[in-house]
Amino acid sequence: MAYGSILHYKAPEVLISRQSYHGQTDIWSAGYAIERHRTKFVPTAAAIDILTKMIVFDPHKRATASETLTFPYLAPYHDPTDEPEAKTKLDWRLAEADYPLKAWKAKVYVKINLHLGPRY
Repeated sequence: MAYGSILHYKAPEVLISRQSYHGQTDIWSAGYAIERHRTKFVPTAAAIDILTKMIVFDPHKRATASETLTFPYLAPYHDPTDEPEAKTKLDWRLAEADYPLKAWKAKVYVKINLHLGPRY
């Protein structure tokens, strides 16, 4: 895949400013992936319906991940009993920090042990 075509997967707010990344950013990317897949087949009303809610320039007007899972197009993959939502937002401070490589390794090791336990 050429670099130019990868840009289409990036939401407009990411191309303009990395600081504006949020959950709706991923909805744009997923919508674009559905659009790329859909164009290989006969367009359906269900596909067009979900795309009109996902590929929206204003991120505040895009459907949320929870909303998109309820659309008929994704019905075969929707399992409300196995779709947990995060209780807290992702803390990006670690990703934006500027540490030497050795410090990064130590911090990642600590994070893995916090989530998976010391057996790793």
